[in-house]
Amino acid sequence: MAERLAQAQALFKAYRQESAEVLLRSGLDERPNDPDLHAELGVLLSYTQREFEAVPHYVQSQGARKHAELGQILADYFHCRAMMAERLGLEDSEAKELAQQINVQPGKVSIKISACLIVKDEERCLDRCLSSLKGVVDEIVVVDTGSRDKTVQIAESHGAKIGHFDWVGDFAAARNVSLELATGDWALWIDADEELAPESAMLLREAAMRPHFGGYYIRIVNFMDSDGGANQYVHTPVRLFRLRPEIRFEGRIHEQVLPSFERNNYVCATLQGATIYHYGYQAETMREKNKIDRTIGMLERETREHPRDAFHWFNLANAYCVARRFEDAIRAARIGIHFLEGPAPYGPVTYQILTTALLAMNRPEEALQSCEDARLNGYFTVVNQFELAHALYKLGKFEEALEAVDKVDAMPWPSDLAGDIGIKTYKSRVLRGQVLHALGRTEEGIPLLRAALSHDPNFAIAKHGLAQMLSSLGHKEEAAQLFWEAAEAPGLADCRILAAQCWRESGKPMQAAVAMGAAWFDGPEREDLTAAWVQLAEETEDPEYRVSAYGAISDRHPLSAEACVNYGRALCDVGRFEEGLVCFHRAIRQDPDSANAYFNVGDLLYHLERFIDAASAYESGLRLRPDHASGWFVLGNCFARLGHNDGAAIAYKQALTLDPSLGAAAQNLEALAA
Repeated sequence: MAERLAQAQALFKAYRQESAEVLLRSGLDERPNDPDLHAELGVLLSYTQREFEAVPHYVQSQGARKHAELGQILADYFHCRAMMAERLGLEDSEAKELAQQINVQPGKVSIKISACLIVKDEERCLDRCLSSLKGVVDEIVVVDTGSRDKTVQIAESHGAKIGHFDWVGDFAAARNVSLELATGDWALWIDADEELAPESAMLLREAAMRPHFGGYYIRIVNFMDSDGGANQYVHTPVRLFRLRPEIRFEGRIHEQVLPSFERNNYVCATLQGATIYHYGYQAETMREKNKIDRTIGMLERETREHPRDAFHWFNLANAYCVARRFEDAIRAARIGIHFLEGPAPYGPVTYQILTTALLAMNRPEEALQSCEDARLNGYFTVVNQFELAHALYKLGKFEEALEAVDKVDAMPWPSDLAGDIGIKTYKSRVLRGQVLHALGRTEEGIPLLRAALSHDPNFAIAKHGLAQMLSSLGHKEEAAQLFWEAAEAPGLADCRILAAQCWRESGKPMQAAVAMGAAWFDGPEREDLTAAWVQLAEETEDPEYRVSAYGAISDRHPLSAEACVNYGRALCDVGRFEEGLVCFHRAIRQDPDSANAYFNVGDLLYHLERFIDAASAYESGLRLRPDHASGWFVLGNCFARLGHNDGAAIAYKQALTLDPSLGAAAQNLEALAA
């Protein structure tokens, strides 16, 4: 029986409570009066939040080694429960009756919750955070680290206890000051850019009735888009915990209290249903606060000081990935994987970051291997299955990819898993649709991507994939719009080129030119984009737009002789004749053999009634291209306007020799003869 107890205790420590309970109950079936088995089961039931069921086992555990421990757990629980019932004005007769069976004095425990925050310049979001705590916590502690806005005044308006901390680049140090100022029995760790979900209030009260737990994991939903929509990253850290001197934050950044729990053998539970919303990862906020650069700098320092800490390497790899520094992310993830030990909850995501970065660098073979390594090392979850399907898709193994992505829907999302929850809710549909398209089953794929976009209208990958499918079926205009919208996302700027192509094919040259112009501004050094934009600008037949396009290009690069001529013609079309003339002469300087440039100079000077100069320009052009019938015709017009009828007649005759269908030359020649 001693061996069975030891096995049950080992299972409990490994968070395999169900297996431990089965083992203990089977022992009680054999020895129903064993006090140690009753005590062990009573403790287990208490730590699975079934204290009422634990009471009979306490009664039958007299003389057990854990009898006193179980009694203290239950005494403290019923004492806190009674305090909560009194606060809420509720009658809790069943609990009172059970509490009478526990002949143990409760310890110094209470249900008071202190919300603990550190802040700096948070006037934009602090009121939302503190308002969400109203009626939930008993005390708000706000430690300011150097605000220059109205942050402190807002905190004071909510009745917060204010502390001050001179910032030293250490989040743990600042948070520990907030713990020292708090007077509750529980600390709720929350940030100014977060908000406690309304349905979490009662759950926090229930949690505070269980002082036998050291703390609770609470689900954090990180909104990644500005609209707070479906693009969410979830993780479940300890956020509610006992205020004890031995529990302190550790880590300069991505600080944690969990190491304190592990050293002191405190048990943590997941507070199911409780949620904190986090808005600080939204792109606008990250840019405003320069968060990513600051985070990377602090994490690089942490990894230098703690080079064997896998958690810091995981966080650094993630930050690099967010900053699109994929080679750095690959390196950091691999170092973190090397130092992973045991059932680290961030292990699967470290492998996922490695896979994502490898795919971003177009290294799908290595990405596939990282998925297999995750499986071999016990860190393979639904997020890794998704990346496995993605790698197979990139490798062109479409049938295998389809089989792999179908498994994503069947796999659970573990409660302690951090990652992009969209993988389960809609992103796997997008990948499946892309695979079906690659298999030639486009009609099956389109509804999947439309469904994903109804879930998250801003999901750029889905827009890109749907646009590809629609374009392949000839729906160019809708495809163009989707490509255009997708191009706003990082890494998808080339979608502007695809949008331009689709708009051109659908007969909308202006939209095509605008899209290609936007693509050019993303990569003005690319000659192919310059040529494509110039071509589309000419197709618009809009001189104002052509002028703006050529002007932008000429600011970055010297224009070719041909482009200078086109720029000059656009300037003339909008009445900017002198600037046009400058462009034509620039073309001649660049290419003295450009007959076209001379003819355009002649056309402009003729329009300006500068007939002598125009004639000279035409003569220069005709020396280079004597077969140009229109050039001879306009030269004849210049001579006629100057009264040189003989010269005009010669020019008209030459034009007719080259092009007998040139009726205007024949008419002018007849007029001269008359």
